[in-house]
Amino acid sequence: MDVSYGYSNARIRAMKSYLLDRVFYERLIEMKEVDEITAALEVTPYRQDISEATLRKPGVVGVEEGLRKNTVKCFQKILKMVDGETEKLVKIILGRWDVHNIKTVIRGKHIGAPIEEVLESLVPAGELSEAFLNEFARVDEVKKCIDLLATWRIDYAKPLTAGFPAYAKTKNIADLELSLDRFYFESSFRKLTKKDLNTFL
Repeated sequence: MDVSYGYSNARIRAMKSYLLDRVFYERLIEMKEVDEITAALEVTPYRQDISEATLRKPGVVGVEEGLRKNTVKCFQKILKMVDGETEKLVKIILGRWDVHNIKTVIRGKHIGAPIEEVLESLVPAGELSEAFLNEFARVDEVKKCIDLLATWRIDYAKPLTAGFPAYAKTKNIADLELSLDRFYFESSFRKLTKKDLNTFL
């Protein structure tokens, strides 16, 4: 049975109340030290994730990791609130994070970025799990990344495979990214089969 829009909307609105307001952001902007900003964030709903992350990675990197973990947890929580048509729509939106993560890894391989830098930029909020993304990020070449997606039967391998010959010739990463973006939007529209506002917005 499909969870009603009203029910899921009410719960998500309740989560929205935890977001930081403009006044808080203005206070953060005025702060001059990272420790001061961290202390301010530790009295917010983000405190547990930030505290755990800064124990492993002090400073800005830890704060960023804590906020990233919190983001992922929030999206996972939302997915558990919904089912049926609502779940399908939420997954379409969260698919943007899968595209973001694939682009991040491929860009990292393209420029030879350190693995740590790539991992710190991933946000496993879509359908690609954190375990898969960790393995994916450790592949050492763009072509091998695409092959791994194909091996795992992940649909995003199709546009990347199609775009790879152009990339191999020009070394222009945009050839791959454009194929990936086009595939995401086209597949999203195909999933919107009902003739309602969701199809046209």
